Amino acid sequence: MSDFFDNDLELENEEKVEERPKKKNGFVKIIIYVVCVGVIAGGCYLANRFIPKKKDDTSSETENREISVLNENAEKVKTVKLENSKGTLELYSEKVEDEKNWYVEGVKKELISTSLSSVLVSTVTEISAIQKVTSMSVAECGLDKPYLTAEMQKTDNSVVGFAVGNDSALGDGCYLKIDGKDDIYLVDTSLKNDLDIDALALAAADNIPAVTKTDDTEDYFNEDSLTSCDSITVTGKNYPAPLVIEKNDDTQINEYVQYKISSPDDHLADNIDNLFSLFSSGVTADGAYSFYASDLSKFSLDSPDLNISMSIKNQVNTLKFSKQSDGYYAAWSNTGNFIYKVSETTVESVVNSKATDFYSSIVCLYSIADLSDFTVKTAEKSYTFGIKANSDEDADDRYIISLGNKKIDCASFQNLYQFIISLSCNDFQTVDTDSNDKMSFEFKRKDGSVTTVEFVKVDETRYQYSINGKATGKVQASKLNKIVKYTAKLANGEKIGELS
Repeated sequence: MSDFFDNDLELENEEKVEERPKKKNGFVKIIIYVVCVGVIAGGCYLANRFIPKKKDDTSSETENREISVLNENAEKVKTVKLENSKGTLELYSEKVEDEKNWYVEGVKKELISTSLSSVLVSTVTEISAIQKVTSMSVAECGLDKPYLTAEMQKTDNSVVGFAVGNDSALGDGCYLKIDGKDDIYLVDTSLKNDLDIDALALAAADNIPAVTKTDDTEDYFNEDSLTSCDSITVTGKNYPAPLVIEKNDDTQINEYVQYKISSPDDHLADNIDNLFSLFSSGVTADGAYSFYASDLSKFSLDSPDLNISMSIKNQVNTLKFSKQSDGYYAAWSNTGNFIYKVSETTVESVVNSKATDFYSSIVCLYSIADLSDFTVKTAEKSYTFGIKANSDEDADDRYIISLGNKKIDCASFQNLYQFIISLSCNDFQTVDTDSNDKMSFEFKRKDGSVTTVEFVKVDETRYQYSINGKATGKVQASKLNKIVKYTAKLANGEKIGELS
């Protein structure tokens, strides 16, 4: 028994020995925690003591808040007068249908944009400053001889005015002083720029007007949109001879090409939308150079870079453009009110154009339905194809094609003919040539008229073509060689697929 209890005691003592270190570890941890907390608290105190605090945002906003210098009710102002580097600008107000409009003395009312003039008046009546100036004199600010002055007469006949002087040395504004008061203010430089204007800055000149419909010209319009004209004539620096575009009176092809060119050469017309839209849509302008047509010569519009006239029945509309030293074009229209200011990008494609830009590249455009015969001639052979409408409405072939007594496959002939009328001119410059390498197409219409297109080889890659004896331009030799090749195949009874 004693051994048992002795062992129990020993066991109990061993457990106590094992527990003591645990108690010691817990106490150490507590000490460490306390020390850490102390370090953190001390760090926070030091940070709070020695690191500068961030400024309050509200305080910053207060410091930068603009100062209201002038706040007049525009409804109680009846005139505004500006004296600036451009001269004197005087505005007066009138009530129009309960709305106050501002106009310029000495300028017709319809020439002034009332939205622009209203903005100007608001600029004069409501002014805020960046800061008050306390360390500079009137003379140092340039206010003894101001850059500009403004004066408002109110409906009670009292007058409020101010002067704008020099720009600040730092370039962060300019100086302003209200008449009759001692305080000087620094205001944004934009105020000086906004008030240093003349009457042209208020011109209602944002668009050269389009041609408008009248009782005499309503046939040229679809609703209110201009869709056609009788002629367009273009002259200018890139036009040694006038370009004259007219309605195409050739009933055989005017369904496909509405206009033709009669000067400087005879051509079908193409790409005339840029010219036409100047009159049908008008021209966007960036303001005006002058209110007066008498200033045309001042802007070289008496001998313009480009002059375009459009005739519609008995009405002629004219546009003139001349490049100015500021990079813009001065423009005048007999339907407008100003000498306009137009950006180069708005009209450069037209101003820099030349006559050949409006020539159609089509060489021969004649419908099979209008022909009785079609002939291809080379130096060696001549092929004349007879063309008749097929009276059998149920037949697959619309035409009966013959070559002498031989019937030609209609679909094959149409494929060849489609390739022929797809011929296009790639150079409108013509040359004198005595080459014997020639070929021609002859188009005989049902009314008996004949058009001959002759081709003469000018080099290894091109033929020059003439229509009824008039040299017109050049085409690729490879395409003509292909036509000759497949014409021979067709004459030999071979079928031809679509050509490209």
